[in-house]
Amino acid sequence: MIKDLFKIVEHELGPIRTDVSGEDVEPEPGDRYQAWSGKVETFGVNLMARLARESFGILEETLFQHSTLETITGPMGTRAMFNVRYRPDRDYFRTLRKPLPKPMNPNGCDAVGIELGLAMLRGIESPAFVHRPALTLTLEIWGKEERDAFRTLYAGFRPEFHACLEKCPLKLWTARVFQRVDALQNYRYTRQLDRYLQEEDGEHCFRLEFHIRPNTAFRRVANVFHVLAGLYAGTLGKALTGGDEVFEAVQAKLTGIGQSTPVQGHYH
Repeated sequence: MIKDLFKIVEHELGPIRTDVSGEDVEPEPGDRYQAWSGKVETFGVNLMARLARESFGILEETLFQHSTLETITGPMGTRAMFNVRYRPDRDYFRTLRKPLPKPMNPNGCDAVGIELGLAMLRGIESPAFVHRPALTLTLEIWGKEERDAFRTLYAGFRPEFHACLEKCPLKLWTARVFQRVDALQNYRYTRQLDRYLQEEDGEHCFRLEFHIRPNTAFRRVANVFHVLAGLYAGTLGKALTGGDEVFEAVQAKLTGIGQSTPVQGHYH
């Protein structure tokens, strides 16, 4: 499934072609783009559904309680092809008295608090650079309540967090530069995360990303998804109720997830 997805994006659809600046995009046939982009979106939705089904079997169907699943697609000529994501539902925002974000409110903000997403970026080529297609699994925190919840859980369950995160080859991304975090760019990302969560972040925004390659085995993707889904559910539960029960429940069931070597490095 993963190889087939990359094959369509890289070979059938092909890269976006631009000038040296990367700003002026060469025109392409709209009907051809619509035909292939629809297939790419279907692949993404089906892959997310398969990952979620497996996580339900391990972590139970309450995993995505208080959540909604949505697919966001990008227009022709942009790298973003789709983002299939779980995020808090309407009742979550009402309970926390937070304004509704897009797309529930067309005039709302882009920040949805927390999301677990699978996103596909199309390749891009110019005389100056080449970027290959990219498929990522992402746990993104973008909200004060959600960052505070993650931070509090992390402080209280640091060994348990590390036990989960050490199994995943993730990268840490932050919305702004933190010099003390950058100083640890050659260390494991869990050390960077330790340092980042000691910082005050007015953006209340960071991401944990797993980059999927065409030859990445589905089992490895699923193992990472289970961990990120557990962290998503625990953080959402903490923000919503103030309790630790959801994280404690899912963490106990993540013990058997397979080990893999973490990726080092940090970037902005």
